[in-house]
Amino acid sequence: MKNLSEYIKSNKTLIISLVLSLVLIIGVSWAYFAPHTDVGENANINVTSEYVEEFRLTVDKDILLHINQQTVPEHGDNYGDTAVARASFKPGDNGDTTKSYYVYFNIKQNEYQYTTSEEKTELLLKIKGPEGDIKSLGDLKYDSELQGFDVTMENGLIKVAGPYEITNESKYEYVNQDWTFTLTFINLDTNQSDNSEKIFDAQIIIQKDEINNDLAYVCKASDCLDSVLPST
Repeated sequence: MKNLSEYIKSNKTLIISLVLSLVLIIGVSWAYFAPHTDVGENANINVTSEYVEEFRLTVDKDILLHINQQTVPEHGDNYGDTAVARASFKPGDNGDTTKSYYVYFNIKQNEYQYTTSEEKTELLLKIKGPEGDIKSLGDLKYDSELQGFDVTMENGLIKVAGPYEITNESKYEYVNQDWTFTLTFINLDTNQSDNSEKIFDAQIIIQKDEINNDLAYVCKASDCLDSVLPST
């Protein structure tokens, strides 16, 4: 039987090959897991993360009311629909933690009319902002009994808020502000057939820029604001 020295001598090439292979494998593993640094005596590892500012203004859907005998039966309930305008803000690395925006309700076309001598509300608009229910909008009539604005015969652009500020100190999550609009047809106990097949066309607007008051006045009860308003 060969002694140990003879065995090592005869298998020297194999042992050297195994050692080199082991060193190579360890070297590859270290290169894979170790962070990359520049060669040098004082090499540093610098990690930077850029946070991009995001400011979003959206409306979740259109308000749709289909007034007919099925949706508004005689002696039935009121009939309405709701949409939400939202401002979402997450600041970036530029240090700007506050943004501002404007909210409007634009009645583009309204063929409705009062069907009672008392001029009872037949189209009611309710708006809830980040601070609660809104009960005052210029000279718009507020119906305290129904707790909303009477828009039965209103037309034109209605400014709801602005410039309204949204503030966020965190780069990691959004701050949201919601504006909830609910339009309701009031089912009275009287004959409302004069309002059958009538059109009420309006849009909720939330945007960064203010709409010029003079332009809004000239365009009242018309569609000429379409050129300066966002498409729906």
